[in-house]
Amino acid sequence: MNKIRLSSPGKINLTLDIGRKTAEGYHKMQSILMPIQLHDSITLEKNDIKKVILHTKGRSCPQGRENMAYKAAELFCKAANIRPAVTITLYKRIPLSSGLGGGSSNAATVLIGLNELYDSPLSMKKLLELAKEIGMDTPFFLNPTLALATHFGEKIAPIVRKNSTLPKVLLLPSKAKKKSTGLAYESLDLSLCGKKKENTQKLLNFLKKSPKSWDGSWNVLLHNDFEQLYTIPSTNQKTKKTYLTGAGPMRFRICE
Repeated sequence: MNKIRLSSPGKINLTLDIGRKTAEGYHKMQSILMPIQLHDSITLEKNDIKKVILHTKGRSCPQGRENMAYKAAELFCKAANIRPAVTITLYKRIPLSSGLGGGSSNAATVLIGLNELYDSPLSMKKLLELAKEIGMDTPFFLNPTLALATHFGEKIAPIVRKNSTLPKVLLLPSKAKKKSTGLAYESLDLSLCGKKKENTQKLLNFLKKSPKSWDGSWNVLLHNDFEQLYTIPSTNQKTKKTYLTGAGPMRFRICE
C-alpha cells in the first residue's frame, strides 16, 4: 500500500468538569465526548523525497512543523524507526480554535493512517503514548466514539449503548474571541468549576441504559465549566439553549 485516505472528525463535549491543576501541569477533568459529522479529510502517500511534506487546502491552518498532523508524522516515523517519506494532504473543514478538536483529530488520524500504511509497526499502546505526547485530547481520536474521558483527558472509556446512533448537532459560530487552551485554563475560577459532576454521571447512566438515540430531556444535563469565560447569547422562550463545544467559543445545539 502506498496511499490511504481517511476522515478526521471533530468532537463536542457534552459535559466538561474541570478540577485542580496537578504537579504535572495539567488539570484533572472528566468529560463525555461525542464525535460529530463535520470532519477534515487526510490523504497519506509515500514519496521518494524522503521527508514529510504537508499540503493544506480548505480553511486556513498552521503550516509545517506548527501543524499537529506534521508533528504526528515525525513522531510516528521516529518511533517506528522509519525514514520520513510521506506526503500529507490535509483538507480543512473544521474551524481553528473552535473547541471541536480539529488539530488533535488530524494528529491522531495521521498516527492511525501511517500505522496502516506501513503494515502496523506500532502497537495501539505505543500509538496511545505518541498521542499523549502530542496532547491530552489526542487519544480520544484514535478511536473516535462516544466516550467518557477522565484524568487529564487521555483516559478514554467508550460508552456502550443499546442504540449506537448518535444525534446530529447544529454548530453555531460565536463572535467571542478564542483564548488559547492554556490561557483558557489559566483564566478559570476553579472555585466555580466541578459543580455539576452529578449531571455528568446521570447523563452517562442514561446514555448506557436508554435504547433511544437521544432524549431531549437529557439536554438539561449538558454543561461545560468553560462557560464562565464566554458570554452566553441572550435567549427567549422561542430560542433553544446552546452549549459550548469545548474550550473554544463555538456553540452547538442537539438536533433531536
